[in-house]
Amino acid sequence: MKILLDSGVHFEDHKDTCGRVEERRGCRRATKVAAGQPNHNQGPGPCRPSPWRNHAGGPFLPAKLAPFLAATDTKYAMYVFDYGAPTGLRVAMQRPERVTAIVSQNGNAYEEGLGEAWQPIQRYWREPTVEHRNAIRAGLTLEGLRHEYSVGIPDPTLIKPEGYTLDAAMLARPGNVDIQLDLFLDYASNVKLYRKFQEYFRIGAASPAGCLGQI
Repeated sequence: MKILLDSGVHFEDHKDTCGRVEERRGCRRATKVAAGQPNHNQGPGPCRPSPWRNHAGGPFLPAKLAPFLAATDTKYAMYVFDYGAPTGLRVAMQRPERVTAIVSQNGNAYEEGLGEAWQPIQRYWREPTVEHRNAIRAGLTLEGLRHEYSVGIPDPTLIKPEGYTLDAAMLARPGNVDIQLDLFLDYASNVKLYRKFQEYFRIGAASPAGCLGQI
């Protein structure tokens, strides 16, 4: 079984679910399930609270996923991407014996991985003022997204406009920009768990797999 969280997490189980043809070939096929994170892509939104915490400060999205995964009673491999990485890692740490592998794409668990682009957000963490919030807000526009898509690309004219245009349209939903700003602020709760994530990488049941690429 694979579960994809928008911005996202995949889980892949190890049960045989082959059809007749695959059985003759001795193959095994995975089941896939998609679960979208609130306020991302075409998932539900705008809504609060944060995917990472509820208003009481406890885990929100991981708490929603855990009963579902418990009901499946199966082991799974996990693919994590972007904002889905801390969600998936929180879930994995709850039942590490059920996770057989982790593949990460653009999922970060090290402060060094935040990079220069996160400096305005880190200032916002240290001083959550209106001024710092609005400095980040300026990038949550069509032009800001176009810039984000083109950073590091030798020839930005090769970038198809559909991606950042759709992102901008989703952000334009009433209240969604402020929710994204809330998420930026609350992402600091994941950074506080980075050491625990790293410890999980060292001693957990699954070994993370990753690769580096360059455009």
